[in-house]
Amino acid sequence: MFDEQFKEILNGLLFAVIAGVGGSVAYLSSLFGNRKKFVLFDFFVKVLSSAFAGLLIGWLLSYYQYPISVICSVTGTAGYIGADFTINLLKRIITSKAELVAVDKENEK
Repeated sequence: MFDEQFKEILNGLLFAVIAGVGGSVAYLSSLFGNRKKFVLFDFFVKVLSSAFAGLLIGWLLSYYQYPISVICSVTGTAGYIGADFTINLLKRIITSKAELVAVDKENEK
């Protein structure tokens, strides 16, 4: 029982690291294409959001018992793609919340 849980934790860490590498590659490649300046905070946000996206995909695929090589490939790709998707989703959520607050304040006047 304990060995199986430990294996799941290690697999989750592996998925997160591979996806985080995918996110770091996505961030660095976006810098070179747009000639932007490296910002450490943006880099960490990309890596963490990529790791989260890859972790979820990795757990989903491991639940369906895909081979570990397939899971690692897909989590790396999800990390590369998932960072931008996650950040855009968070921006939309924050923007919609800010617009709701602005509308509420206008209605109070």
